[in-house]
Amino acid sequence: MSKTAEKSSPTMDSRDNMIAELNSLYQKFEHRIEERSAHNRTQSCGSATKTEIENFNRLKLHRTKVKNMHHQLLEAKDQEWLAIREEAQTVVENAKIILNDPKPSN
Repeated sequence: MSKTAEKSSPTMDSRDNMIAELNSLYQKFEHRIEERSAHNRTQSCGSATKTEIENFNRLKLHRTKVKNMHHQLLEAKDQEWLAIREEAQTVVENAKIILNDPKPSN
């Protein structure tokens, strides 16, 4: 019985860490989107360029992916978590790439 508990504990820790990571990434996307919105509102030259709009939409798209995965993990049972773990890791990795990409900040 203790072996089962030992095996499930790292899995749950990993799941909890992934949930926390996704929550943190979601907050970063929210902050970045708010910054971009404020920047676009204060621009005196008029409307945003096509590139700025594409970058802004890219931020919103990845924020949604992070939010959806966060909700999936919150609802997932142990076996479901194991099945979607790789997808969750991919979402996290892609989100980090997008957040570190200088394009949305230009």
